Amino acid sequence: ARIDAARMAVVEIVDVAVVGAGAAGLTAARSLSAHGLRVVVLEAGSKVGGRVLADKSLAPWPLELGPEFLHGEHHNALLRLVADGIEGKPEASLVELEWPNYYFFGKEGVLMLAEEADEQPDVALMHESFEKLGEMAPPPCGAEAEEEPTLLQYFASCGLSSRVLDLADAIFANDYGADMSD
Repeated sequence: ARIDAARMAVVEIVDVAVVGAGAAGLTAARSLSAHGLRVVVLEAGSKVGGRVLADKSLAPWPLELGPEFLHGEHHNALLRLVADGIEGKPEASLVELEWPNYYFFGKEGVLMLAEEADEQPDVALMHESFEKLGEMAPPPCGAEAEEEPTLLQYFASCGLSSRVLDLADAIFANDYGADMSD
């Protein structure tokens, strides 16, 4: 038997595998490691940092192209960092906006104020459908578990129009970085 040394893998036993090297994944890995666990971080992309991305090719200064929202106020290190600042760095301030303040219906090419969009029955149905998710019983586990539908399949079964499914998919992708059909 011939052994290809370049393709040999080192097997290491770990306690926890963290999926994703974004801010949350790296923070979780550091915390778990600090508590004595052996941790490996798995990242599918070619860089660490998740959605954080500074592009230096478009201007003489870095343009931040990643997330522009900080979610959650409790125990949020990023909010503390902005509030306290960093010595020797310019000050930053937080601006709290109603979210969403605009809706964009891409197939129609229409940008609409949130107040106007929220008056439309199909948009109200989308909001109701998202809210109902929190009221649902968790799916069964084990042998009695059936294959769970995707979020897109669930919303389609609720009678949402294709217009609202597109809008819900865009909102879901923006908020969670995922596709409703996954």
